[in-house]
Amino acid sequence: MKYIGTLLACLWLSALPAQTNLFIPFGQTQAEVRDFLNTRDYVLALHEEEDMDRLRAILSSDKQVEYVFHRGALYATTVTRNYDERRTAREVEKNCLEYMHSLALGGVKETQEKGVLCYSAVSEHRLIKLFVQQHVGSTTLTLTSISRQYCPESLRQDFFYEEDLLARQRPFISN
Repeated sequence: MKYIGTLLACLWLSALPAQTNLFIPFGQTQAEVRDFLNTRDYVLALHEEEDMDRLRAILSSDKQVEYVFHRGALYATTVTRNYDERRTAREVEKNCLEYMHSLALGGVKETQEKGVLCYSAVSEHRLIKLFVQQHVGSTTLTLTSISRQYCPESLRQDFFYEEDLLARQRPFISN
């Protein structure tokens, strides 16, 4: 039963798991992603920044998804959601961490800088980061997934850095 709650929370926050309305496989073109999102009634607004190779889908006043492209192929997805109730945000954060642990090759690394908590995990196919930012009366969760296959060469070094960091500093967060 615990895993069903984890899966449901991840589906609600992230664009990572297959079979969600937000999931678009890495490698899709910007035109394919735009066309797909234009057919969805849950997308309230779609902002395209062609010069920056980005599409941003506004799903509600507190939720948006950004799709980032390199050489015409989707390589990163970021879901940002604001929660008014800290307890709800904490539960979603916990479920996202369980999801990250299930994919991680070397654990999940926790860092904090300027009041923003960051969790990082490297899987076989992607780098996953969860950012948790506390505000007065709300919490913002941002989950980013970056494809190892389609990302720019300059970002590939981040994967090696993250893998090395994870390998040198075990154990991390326990399940």
